[in-house]
Parts: sequence; C-alpha cells; structure tokens
Amino acid sequence: MDTTKSSQTFIDPIKEGMLSVRALNCCKSIGVENLFQLLEYAKSNDLYHIRNCGPKTILELQDAINRYSSDTLIDSDNQDDALSNCLSSPVERIFDDCVLNCKEDVQEHFLNVFPNAKTLYTQCLLDYSSIFFPLPNTVSIETVFECWQLGYDIFNKTSQIIPPNFISKVNSFGSKLSNCLGLINEHFIGAKVEFILSRLSVSLIEVLNNEFERIKGQLSTRARNILEKERITAKTIIQFCNGLVDYRNIRCCGKQTASDIIVAYSSFYEFLIQLANSSPEKCNEIIIRTKYQFLNDEEAKEIIHFYEEYGHLPFFKLVYLYFTRSNDRQDVIYDRAKGITKSLQSLTDIASEFCLSRERIRQIVSHYSPSSILNDIMTLLDGQFYPFLKKDCINPSEVYPIISNTEFAQLNEFSEDAFVGILSLSKEFKSLIFGEKTLIISTTAFDSFDFGASIKDISNTLSSKTTEDVTLPISIFINNYIINNSFCYQKIENIVAYIVKYMFEIDVEQNNNILLKRNAIDVEDEFCKILENIGKPLSFDELCLRLLDSHPTISYAPGTLRSFLFNSDRITAIGKTSIYTLKKWNVSNLTIRGLIHQILEESDTPLSLDDIVDFLAIKGRNTNRNSVNSNILLDDKYNFVKFEGGLVGLESKKYATSYIQIDRSSVSRKSFDERIVDYLDYIDTNHHIPFASSDDAEASLNRWYNNVLKGVLDVTEEQKNRLETELSKREEYIMTSSEFSFIEKCKDLKYFVSSKYELPTNKTDALLYNWFSKIRKKSFKLTPKKEKAYKDLIQFLSNYGFYIEN
Repeated sequence: MDTTKSSQTFIDPIKEGMLSVRALNCCKSIGVENLFQLLEYAKSNDLYHIRNCGPKTILELQDAINRYSSDTLIDSDNQDDALSNCLSSPVERIFDDCVLNCKEDVQEHFLNVFPNAKTLYTQCLLDYSSIFFPLPNTVSIETVFECWQLGYDIFNKTSQIIPPNFISKVNSFGSKLSNCLGLINEHFIGAKVEFILSRLSVSLIEVLNNEFERIKGQLSTRARNILEKERITAKTIIQFCNGLVDYRNIRCCGKQTASDIIVAYSSFYEFLIQLANSSPEKCNEIIIRTKYQFLNDEEAKEIIHFYEEYGHLPFFKLVYLYFTRSNDRQDVIYDRAKGITKSLQSLTDIASEFCLSRERIRQIVSHYSPSSILNDIMTLLDGQFYPFLKKDCINPSEVYPIISNTEFAQLNEFSEDAFVGILSLSKEFKSLIFGEKTLIISTTAFDSFDFGASIKDISNTLSSKTTEDVTLPISIFINNYIINNSFCYQKIENIVAYIVKYMFEIDVEQNNNILLKRNAIDVEDEFCKILENIGKPLSFDELCLRLLDSHPTISYAPGTLRSFLFNSDRITAIGKTSIYTLKKWNVSNLTIRGLIHQILEESDTPLSLDDIVDFLAIKGRNTNRNSVNSNILLDDKYNFVKFEGGLVGLESKKYATSYIQIDRSSVSRKSFDERIVDYLDYIDTNHHIPFASSDDAEASLNRWYNNVLKGVLDVTEEQKNRLETELSKREEYIMTSSEFSFIEKCKDLKYFVSSKYELPTNKTDALLYNWFSKIRKKSFKLTPKKEKAYKDLIQFLSNYGFYIEN
C-alpha cells in the first residue's frame, strides 16, 4: 500500500524549482505559485501574453503541464461510495449553476444530452469523448463549442472542490475525474478541428489545403521536411502544433524549428473558424479568391455570378485574366505571340522588345510550360461545359462569338486570336493555319494524319485551271497522307471535307465528293461560240471585244489570243485579212477582188456595187461601196467591166444586149484647170486632201494628183507650180489618211469628255478606250501632225481635270 502511494506521489515542478529561472520568473510575474494555478491560468489565458515569455519558455511551461499534471490523483477507498459522495449537493449545485449561467439554446442542447449531473459524470468518466457530442448541422458551430465548453467547465469546477490531500488509488473517482479532464483538455482542440472540417464543403477543404501549402512554402527547409516526414496536413497541423511542446520526441526538430512552425500556423485555427462561419456567398468568394489570387474583388464576384448562372467556372475568362495580371516573362512572351490579351505580334517584334534573338523567342513559345495556377485553370476545360470540344474540328470564327458573349459580355478586348491562343495551351488540341483561316483539331487526329501535306495537295489541285466542272473524290487527298490507323478514317474524312469547305470555300457533296467548278475558259471554244451566236465571220478586234464582254477578267495578250485562232482546227482566216470564220461554213479563202470575181462569175447579170457588198458580207467580208469600187478600178487581173447604171460585170462573160458596157477610153477627161478647182474645193470643204480609199470622186481626185506628181499627165511646169502654190496655202490640210483618222479620233475623245465628264472605259466606249490606251503607250512614233494633235488633246484633258502623263 505504501509502495503504491509512493509511486503516485505528486511532484510540483514550480514548488520544487525544477524549471529554468526565466520560467519561474514568468510564473511569479502572473502570481502562479504551483502547477494547479498554472493549469487554471493556461485554461483561460494564452501563455504568449506573459511578459518576457518567449517561444522557448512557453514550450518549457507546456512541457511541465503535460508531464506533471497527469500525476495529480485523488484518493477514495470505495469507488461507489466516492461516486455517491461526488454526486452530493455541492456537485449538483455546480452543474445547475453552470447550466443556468449559459445561453438558452446552449442549455436546451446540453440538457437534451446530459439532463443531470449523474448522466454527465457517468457517460464522460466511462468515455471522455462523450463530452464532444455532435449536433445537427442547423446548430451553429459556436453553439456546439459552447456546449462542449459547458461540460468542461462543470468538470473543472468539480475538480476544484476535491481537497488536495484527497489522493487515493488509481481507480478512485478523483483519479478518474483528473484523467478525464486531462484527456478532454488534450483533445479539445483536435475535436474542434475535426468537427469544423465535417462542416466544410470539399471546395472549402481545398481552400484550407491551399492556405496550408502557402504557409508551408514560407517555412525553412528543415521545418518543411519535418512536416513532410510526420505527414502533417491541413487537418492535423493544429493538433501537431499543440504537441510541439514535446519537440524532443520528434527527430531532428529543435526548439527553433518547433517555434517557427508554431508561430507560422498560429492564426491557422482562426482561419479555419472564419471558413466555417462564412455565408455561402462569402465561401464562394473565399474559394475563388484563394484559388485564383490574381483576381480582384469585382472580378471574383463576376466569376461567382457566372458560376451561379451556368454551373461552371468561365475557363476562357480566367485564363485571359491570368495573362492580364501575370508579370512572368515567359507568360508575357507567350501572350504576345498568341495575341491573348494584346494584338498578335511577330516573333521579330517580340525579340526586339525583350532584347532576345528571334530563335530564342520561338523556343520559349514552342516549349512554353504553364504555371501551377494555369495548369489548375486548364482542368476547367471540359467538354461537358464546352460541347464544341467534342467535335472533330473547331472553327474559331463560329465558336468565338459564343464564348465572347457568355464569358466576356463586358470585355471587348477578347478576340478570336485570344480564343485560339488559349486553346493552344491544351495538349489535346493543335492549330491548323492556312492563309488567314485557322482550325483547331485534336492532337490525336494530328498524330494520325499529315494535314499540312494534304492541304498543300488540295491547294495545288484547286488552283489548277480547268475549263469544265470536275467531280473529285475526297479520298485522293486522304489515302496518301495517313500516318497511322489509330484514328477513325471517317473522322479524318469529315475533317478534310470541312477544311475544303471552310478554308477553300469549295462545295462538298453529301458523299464527300469535291465539286471543282470551271475556273478557266477554253478560248478557242469561246471564239467558236461567238461566231456561232453571231452567225457570220468577224474580225479579230470584234472577236476580242466580244470575248472581253463575256469574260472581263481575261488577261491574255492580243498575240496569245491570235495564236488560239491560228492553231484552231475549227476556225480559219479569210484570205489575207483578219477576218475569221468557222471552217464548217466553207467560206472562201480568196481576196476581196477574187471574191468579187467569184460573185460575178456566179451571177448571170451584172451587179451593182451595193449587191456586191451584200454578197461579200454573206461571205464574211465587211466592206463598202468605195472599197469595192477601188478594187475594181485598180484590178489588172480579173478584167472587170462597168455597165451603164453603175453595174459591174466580167469581160469574159456575155450579158444580155440590154446591158450597155461603158468604154473607158471614151470617158471624157476634165482639163487641168477644172481638176485643180475640184481638187482645191474638196480640200477647202473637207479640210484634208482626197484619199484613195474613199468614194469614186475622192479617189479620182487622189489619182489625178498622184498622176500630176508622177508626170503621167501632160502638165506644164507652170501648172505644177500653180498647184504647189495653192497647196502651200493649205499646208494644215495636207496629211495622210492615217493622220486625218488620228485627228478625228482626238476630236471624238474631246467630244466624249466634254459631254460625259469622264474618260472612256471598256464598257462606255470600247473602241475609243482601246485607241487612247494604245496611243498613251506610244508603242510607235507619231508624225508631227499627230504629235501636235496629241499634245492639244492632253492640254484639253488637263483643262477638264484629267492628268495624263505625257
């Protein structure tokens, strides 16, 4: 019996002076003379508030409390009698006083569990954790903790009325009460933490974990290693800090390291209480702000509002805001290269801005590694919330407006480039760029098919010229470019069909055949169609004009167009002229004179000049009476003869006697004086000398003048001098037919400009437009008269406000 008592003798380290001088002085400064008083002080006060009591001293005091308080025992010879005595009037009074002095809701919940002192002591002495009884979630955490504190206060006050000298056996009531109080005190904080965690949502627990990791990252390497070695988490850190008073039990943990951990996590419990007491709205805000610390208050509220409306977080907006706030150089370079928050920049411009080489910028962009925060945001990219991710290919121009209107309703800076740049962060997608168009395609498809080579083949095929509609199977752009068969062929076919339709704007039939429409003309065939529609031969100029009318975009040079006619098997030229006809029309290849001879040979009667012109038109020769008459007069091969009434026949044919032939030798000739008067009158009237290719009278005057100059006629020198003198007075009218035609064209152009106030075009006056374009190029040398007329024309146009380079 004595041995048992000796082994249970209580040791007070304060009375015995077993603590350091500083620890004893701290106890003395707060009026603590023994361990019991220190226990009472520690229950209601924080040891950190003791003056001159540092972390080492606090650890020493906590160590003394934990080590020696368990030795305090109360004796009782008979357990049942002691229990009966304990439940006597003073104990009941303590129970009633404590219950009556608390809040009504605390009273109600506490008495529901422990209706009297006997129930309380009976349950808790058997199992100390009974005092940490649970309550429904509708009861606030503060109320639950107050109920627990009420039970603890009853036990504590009960222990104070037990005489100090009443120390008994281990199984006595006093011993059990002391042990129960020690266990409650030891696990009180842990029970609170466990209860709070049970009330937190998964998202709030994640916030708690993030805060734990943030504080942990600020500790020393040794402190972090100890937390990792002991496998301390956000759920156990508070209880671990309370147990750090026994830091000697933790390997490699000195006083300073233990002190650092305690100080770092000193406010972690308050943070846990703040999470537990936050409203749902505040919880969401805390979750968002803790998880995405780059957001400001207004942005966090917008994110929460989006989540409440759509049921998920706005992935694209979060990534956009992340790059907006990030100052990391790699983030900024990637942002500029992809055009996420700013306009797209070239690698050269970025290299110049950051004083790096272009190759280095390319390496940073191609090997860009997202930060942990950005990787966390990337987990929000889910096909459940963004259905377009499930498609074989994504067209940014179709999807971008949807994202912009939902996630960026008040943010006009978000662009299509930003959409493509953000999606390129995901390893599941790659961008396919052709010209100014972009498609987003899954990485699996990219690894299974060579899209670049296929698009190049499509581009070359579609850019080739075809003169008729062609249907091509899309498989010709697929079969040669499959890398492996791990991806569905049908999906590859659908993607390629979409590429053809979207990037190349080519129609694709339902069976995935490409309809390649005619993109070039068969010039020979077009010339044949023109001749067929007109129904008669046409000159080269007329054919070209009609071809340009039908196909304004044609860009062949005249020489190239003429080569199509020369090489044609269906078109032929008539004679030595630029008149073309269809071979199937069997139009003669004779000259004008030969055709006139043929026409007269086929006729039984002489024909008038008008009749001959009409027959020539049928044979594809557009001419006039004067030209026909000149050819007849100048002929020395076919022996044309003229009859009275302006008829023409052949000398080799016999006609009815009613047709009287005109003898050329009997035609009276005018005298020189008459001729010179006619010649000068013509010049004064028409303002040019007579030309050979005009009507009979003008052609006759032209032949007379040429015969005078050649000396064919019997003309004296005096008559020649007289003619030259008269012509010198009319120097401005002496010109060739080409010069006269040029001057007349200049007049026509002046009239057109003065009436239309614009220069002629290919549509308004094609002939005048072509003539003026040819003159402006000056591909030939102008005679003095033409040069003068041209300069006068340029000055006229300048007066009307048209500047023409001279």
